[in-house]
Amino acid sequence: MRPNPLKRQKKISTFLQVIFLVFFFFSNAPLLRADTPPTDLTDLSIQEILQLSIKRKAEPENNTPKSITDRLKISYQYVRVQFEDYLDGSNEKTNEQILDQFDVVPTRIIQEAHLTKITYDALDNLFFSFLIPYIKQQSDHISKVTGFEQFTIDSSGIGDLSLLASYPLENIGRHNFMLHGGMSFPTGSIDEKGDTPSPGRNNQLPYTMQLGSGTYDLLLGGNYAARSGIYSWGGEVMQKFRLGRNSRDYSLGDVLQISACFKVKPRPWIEPSITFRSTFWKKIDGIDSDLPSPRLVPVATPEFFGGSKVNALFGLKLLAPEGIFKGQSLNMEGGLPVYQYLNGPHPKETWRIHVGWNWNF
Repeated sequence: MRPNPLKRQKKISTFLQVIFLVFFFFSNAPLLRADTPPTDLTDLSIQEILQLSIKRKAEPENNTPKSITDRLKISYQYVRVQFEDYLDGSNEKTNEQILDQFDVVPTRIIQEAHLTKITYDALDNLFFSFLIPYIKQQSDHISKVTGFEQFTIDSSGIGDLSLLASYPLENIGRHNFMLHGGMSFPTGSIDEKGDTPSPGRNNQLPYTMQLGSGTYDLLLGGNYAARSGIYSWGGEVMQKFRLGRNSRDYSLGDVLQISACFKVKPRPWIEPSITFRSTFWKKIDGIDSDLPSPRLVPVATPEFFGGSKVNALFGLKLLAPEGIFKGQSLNMEGGLPVYQYLNGPHPKETWRIHVGWNWNF
């Protein structure tokens, strides 16, 4: 039975309306956030989402029921991002220049995330992804404060858990569309403390060193994917809305990500790729009153959080089409920003790497 073209057009129209609303929201909002908080290291990879979309539409229809293991996919991803030096808008600043303005200056921030994701095909046209992040971060500092001329703070623990539902729309030839919706839960700590130049030895750490947002965050988005022979390509829009303020009377800025990816598969076991990802943040709303004076350190100043950037990422995927590792793959991706504009001054991203493993049962 041929698909109803009116029904198909209606689904595509719905998809485009969602994308339009996301763009409309951010085209009328100031872009006011800077270096990436650890909660945003946990955003789902566009390559994984595109692969799910293409695979879903490529599967032949049959009446054979799937077992629970047939419906499961488990993946692990390691993410490491480094920030060094400063940007004020698009103007570069040295650590020494920032130290002329503030008493304490972070010189290098390293953020790491260990992400475990379980994907389950609940229905033929609906599947769920559950993400469990473990966050680890470290920040080196210089300061004018006696006894704290050079010091390091760190934090680690479980981040915000998230659940995402994905619904494939009717495909048009080789072109596939998918909608996503879900929620991020405030399981990551926003009460991390450390030894900093403030009264006492166990003080509240800045926003960038916390492990979660402290708020329930709504996740909405969609993606397009297509394949022709050995080539595949696609794009994704994902929006994260913070729902209210947390128990410390602030909320991190809403986040918009727009990605485009191109892949080629010259052999069944290898697939290089290139991805461009644009990220936009709004400013922090509110203030954590337990932090030191906003003018003591730039990363404790809410109005300095904000900005936009574009990352270029080069990837390589190694697959096992046969043998004892059949259904498994190793993914490697690395890159750096090709454009950054930070409301600041604020630390700028210098590079990032992603290494992942996937297992389709």
